[in-house]
Order: sequence, then structure tokens, then C-alpha cells
Amino acid sequence: MTITSKTAQAEVASQVMIEAGRIKKVQPAAAATGTGILIQNLFYNLPARKKFLKSVATEFSHIIDVVSCYALANPAVQFKLWHNDRLVLDAAPAQDGLSRVAAVLGRDIVPHLVPLSRQTDLAQVTGYLSHPHFSRPSTREVVTFVNRRRVKDRMVNHAVLAGYERLLMKGRYPVAVIFLDLPPQMVDVNVHPTKHEVRFRRQKDIHDLLVQAVSQALSVATQGITEWPESPFPAGPEIADQPALVPDPDNLAEETSGSPQSLPSPAAAPVAPRPAQLPLPRLQPVSPVLPWAPPLEYPTGRPSRVSELPQDYQVAPVVPAVPGDHSTTHPAEPSAIESAAVPSVLTQFSRLRLIGQLRASYLVGETPGGLLLIDQHAAHERILFEDLKRAYQGTGIPRQVLLFPQSLEISPKDAALLDTCLPLLEELGVELTFLGGGTYAVKTVPVIVKNFDVAAFIHDLVSEVGATGGATKTGGLMDQVLTGMACKGAIKANQVLTREEMTSLLLDLDRVPVSATCPHGRPLWQLISFGQIERGFRR
Repeated sequence: MTITSKTAQAEVASQVMIEAGRIKKVQPAAAATGTGILIQNLFYNLPARKKFLKSVATEFSHIIDVVSCYALANPAVQFKLWHNDRLVLDAAPAQDGLSRVAAVLGRDIVPHLVPLSRQTDLAQVTGYLSHPHFSRPSTREVVTFVNRRRVKDRMVNHAVLAGYERLLMKGRYPVAVIFLDLPPQMVDVNVHPTKHEVRFRRQKDIHDLLVQAVSQALSVATQGITEWPESPFPAGPEIADQPALVPDPDNLAEETSGSPQSLPSPAAAPVAPRPAQLPLPRLQPVSPVLPWAPPLEYPTGRPSRVSELPQDYQVAPVVPAVPGDHSTTHPAEPSAIESAAVPSVLTQFSRLRLIGQLRASYLVGETPGGLLLIDQHAAHERILFEDLKRAYQGTGIPRQVLLFPQSLEISPKDAALLDTCLPLLEELGVELTFLGGGTYAVKTVPVIVKNFDVAAFIHDLVSEVGATGGATKTGGLMDQVLTGMACKGAIKANQVLTREEMTSLLLDLDRVPVSATCPHGRPLWQLISFGQIERGFRR
């Protein structure tokens, strides 16, 4: 190790050369004001320890983590970090903490940060928190300091996450840079060998202070956001204006005879006019949209329990009738089926009598067993996951070139791991080009996933790779990566769908091998049986 240092008042610098813990030479040297430390051949006398090192990318990410924490804690000091003659981190002296956070964690997160400030007689809490809509899949970017010393204390992390209670989805974590300053006699820093954990004299009071500080900052940032937005749909009578996907068997005869009976509409408050449809991306129909589906074949007496339904709840292939023709459909010959491009087996999703959409999040349909609710995000996520998995295991995921490459900002620490993910990203249809610093250009994206949030996906991918120690080819990781791609590209809750989009979604569900849960394991649909409905009405 060589240390070269010069004060502003000194005429020349001093240089100290140390080897194996012993000072070998002290001599004058020419250098600018400041201190420089050069370390070479770190394991030359301890080769056994070198065997326990992980990959270069993983070890370098640990180095970036240490330097980044020093930079965050000392914004007035300039930090530069090179790796293989490449400038990885360049944090110029900053007048405020936000500029330093942007230099270390990336400029793209700055618009999503909320200032944090709270002071009591006990301690002072300052820093920045991410808005609840901006999250990560791990706690890698929750950085906490106690008296400007980086700590990874479980109590401190618990308090930060408790402040986000009910604001983040399960398995999602914030980006946070938090400084806790308090008198030195109030904290013991010698309770852990690496000094990552500390012990406070007033543990509960510190915990409560952190929770209150985080909650207060987020409450200001989320004012006006309600848990349940107003439904974009008007009251019930509007739904009746839309034609059903499957004809009601009770009204089929009346409709064909030309003498339909209509129920008198009850007196009610006037219905608000239908709001204008929002411009939404169309779902890409993979199966044909049937203009007419086979009528529901109810067994004798409607079943009151799901267990009364037949196990093989399917029907024979049919040819869709011409719209407007309410004649009964008949089984078709194979040649006719192929010419119409109709799947050979129609399962229960394509046989639903589609009623409409609930809270712009759930599809509502009628089955012989009762009322079926389908989570539209979970359904589309499952469809995309199966399509991506099939393409990845087959000929590869098709990609499309962006007309204008998308700029991506990433922190120096994540950039080191991202370099190891570039071959994997290309297999997934995402091609990146390094532009310098922490900036990349996204040149291609997968064709299968529409409206792909590539920036959020890459950040999540880097977090997952960091959690696996830099491994990018494990089976479990690949499932997580494909799940993340499907989640980022699927339609969202509170998104209004047209009837054609809802129909296409139901048809696509029939061709996936798993249609009970989304890739995360959440239920895809819920059935409210006729028995439950009838018991509710005391029938």
C-alpha cells in the first residue's frame, strides 16, 4: 500500500510505502493537495483467502457499494472509481444531498424521490424516500446511516418498511437514503464484528421516530391518492347496452321468435353519462375472436355447488353462427373447423356469458356454476408468461428494433452487475448499448410483450441477479425473469377494456396450460356459486 498526502500549506507531498503491515519507505513526492491511496497485490501473502472470492462482477459490486456509501455520507468530497481503465463512478462535490444521490444511485430515480426531514430532542432524521409507486424487488437500495456511518441494522430497516405499511405490494421495497443523527453516547457501535449493526439506548423511541418520519413524508407525497379509485363504469343499466358474448338460454327462444319481453326499468336516479374511452393499447389477439359462442348447456336444474359440475367441462367443436342469426349451432366437420381457425376444444373461459368489467380490474361472466370473476392483470400475465416461456425454450423470443432508442440511467453498482446480464438480456429480446457513465441505450424489445416497461424490468433483473451472487442461468432465476417480463407488459388493474379485448383475453386463457393462478401464485379467478347467491337471498 502506498499513501501519498499533501496539505495546502506544505511545499511537497509525503509518500509512505507499506508492505505486509510494515513501513518500508517514507519519502517526499510530487502531488496535488489531498490524499491518494494505492493498493496492489492485495492477496500476495494470503493466497488462501483469494480462493473464497466470488466472481469479479460480484466482488466489484461490493467495492462499488462501499465507495457509494462513502460518497453518499460525504457529499462535499469528490469520489472517482475506475475499473479496468473505465470510469465507473464520478461524484463531483455537491452542495446538497439530492445531487449526490443522483450521481450515486442514478438520475432516473430523482423525480420519484420524496424529501424526509424530522427532528426531535432525541435525534434528527433526514434523507430521501421513493414514492410508493416506485419500488424494487429487494432491499439493496435501502441505505441507512447512523451518524454518517453506514449500517445494515434490522431494527432500522424494519422501521423504514413499517412507515410504508399498506403502501407497497408484498415483495416490493422502496429506494431510501436515510441519515439518523443523534448524540454518540446514545448508540453503541461495537455490538457487531463488522459494525453493520448498532444498539440504541432508547431503541423503541428511535424506532417510533423513524416510523413517524417516514409515514409523515409519504402522507404529504400521497395526498389525494385513494385506495379505491372511482369506477370508470356508470351504473348497472349501461352494461345491458352491450351484447352478450354468449346468448342467454332463457331468452334465446324469445329473441328468435321476434317477440322479446322487456322488464320495466325501475325508477332510479339518472345515470351519469358514460365517460369518454381512454386511449388504451390493444391486446394482441393470438386466437380468433369468436363473433358468437355456443349457448350454455345447463344441466337439469342449475347446480348450486361447484362440485356438481361435470369434471370434463368442455363442448365439442362448433362453427360460430353468423352475427344476427340466432339459430342453433351444430358440430362441424374438421375441414370446416380448420378453415374457420377455431380451436378444436373450447374450455369454460370461452363459454362464459360475458357480463362486463368490474372496477376496470375484473371481468365478470356467467357459467353454469355461478358468477365468475377474473383478475384481468393476472390473466394477461399468465398468458404472456406462457408465451415467453414457450418462445425462450424454442426458437427464441422475437424482438423488434426501436425507431428511437430509449435512454436508461442506472447506478454504478447496478451497472457492474448489468454487464454480466447483457447476454441474458439479448436472449430475452432486449439489446443494450453502453453510452458511458451509467447510461445505456435500449435498441430492441420483445415483440410478444406490448407496452413493455423495460427500465423497471432491468432494475428488477439486476436486483435478482445480485441476490443470486451474479448467477444468470439458474432455472429459478429464469422463471423469475420471465415472470417479471410478463408482469411489466400485462394490462393493469384500473384499465378499461373494450368488449373485443375482454373476449380476446378469455379466448387466450383457453390455450395456456395453467389457468388457475398467475405466475406469482395468486388466484386468477374466483367463482361465486349459485348456491351462495341463493343462500344470500334466503331462497
